[in-house]
Formats: sequence, C-alpha cells, structure tokens
Amino acid sequence: MREPALALPQRAAIERMARREAAAQLLPSPDATVVTVDVRECPTCGAGEEVVRASPPAVQPGLAVFGDVPDPAAEGGPVVTVLGCEMLTPRALLPAIVLRHHDGSPAVWRTRAAAWAQSANPGVDRHSDVEQLIVELAEEEAESDASLVPGGGHRLPPRTSPRALVLPASTRLNPAAVGLRESVPPAARFLSPHLDGPQAQLYEKAYRGSLLRTVAAHL
Repeated sequence: MREPALALPQRAAIERMARREAAAQLLPSPDATVVTVDVRECPTCGAGEEVVRASPPAVQPGLAVFGDVPDPAAEGGPVVTVLGCEMLTPRALLPAIVLRHHDGSPAVWRTRAAAWAQSANPGVDRHSDVEQLIVELAEEEAESDASLVPGGGHRLPPRTSPRALVLPASTRLNPAAVGLRESVPPAARFLSPHLDGPQAQLYEKAYRGSLLRTVAAHL
C-alpha cells in the first residue's frame, strides 16, 4: 500500500521548518550564556514548572535559569518560553543564544509547542487543525531566516510584533510529565511532544528526511 502523500502547502512548510532547524544546528557554539527559561503549563497534559524542576530539560549546567523572567536587557541573556512537558537539548537553544537584535540585545523566544498552545482558543482542539497550524508556524518562523543564512551576521531583522519569536527546534516529551520512567530517549517531535498518530508520523518522516538531507549537504 502506498503511503499517503502530503498536501503541497504542508510539505513545503515542513521542508522550510526542517531547513531552518538544520541551519540553527550549524550555528557556531557560543561562550557560556545564561538562558532564562519561562515555563508555562501545558494545556494538553497539565505539566508545569514543578515537572521541569524535578526533571529539567537536557541543558548544560548553568545554561538555564528557572523561575521568574527578568528583564532580558538587564540580564543580557535571552528568554525562552517552554511548556512544562518539553525537553530541549543544548543545541536547540543555539538560535536564542546566537541570534540577536541589530543593537546586540537578546531576543525573547518561544518553542513551537508553546506557540501552538498559545494560538489555541479555549475549547478548540488544534490536533484537528494541525495542517493549517504547520503552515502558520512555518510562516511565523520566517522572521529568523535572514539571520540564519551564512553572511546574515546573526542579526534579526527589525520587527514590530510584540509576540516572542518561534524557536526553530524540535522538542521531546519529558517522561516525568506523564508519569513514566525514562527507559529510552524520547523521540524528537518537530512540532509538539503530544502530536501522535499515523498522520503525525507522516509529518515527522517528511521533516526528519528534509532535516538530515540539509545537514548532510553542509557537512
């Protein structure tokens, strides 16, 4: 049986998001930087800051600070909003650390999963509208495109939107958020740690293929 094909708008959006993450993974490693992680409760599983404190994301010691979000300009470091059920690798945070505004100040970011959760209206199940969400997020993420390309200077373009930028990085489900003991590393999900099912697996397959091809082409 042939695998169902992705619609052209979704395939194009997935490929753009994968290329963005590939470019982010190839950013130069920075000096030690403090990233303030603002933890929000996940509307799907209810995990919040208590889960993160008990089983923090996989970031280097001293790289992340949990708690109240300070003034980014005063701290000199970026702020990243995550859901309580997410696990992020240190490399996932590279765009937040390396990419800066034109004046050199740090930006405020949110993960793709956090952006999804924040875009949902009360009582609306965004799983039923995931195709449109992929297109929306791919478009919103495009704000960082110019700063990710070689020669872009790692400077973000001027922007007027008060919303946090979307971090071009995959996420993983923290097993502690759903009461599980971690036996094997959780699978990376490009959009949300809770997105599952046959159609979601089709999205993931297309995303991983594009991501790996892009990274391999730059090695």
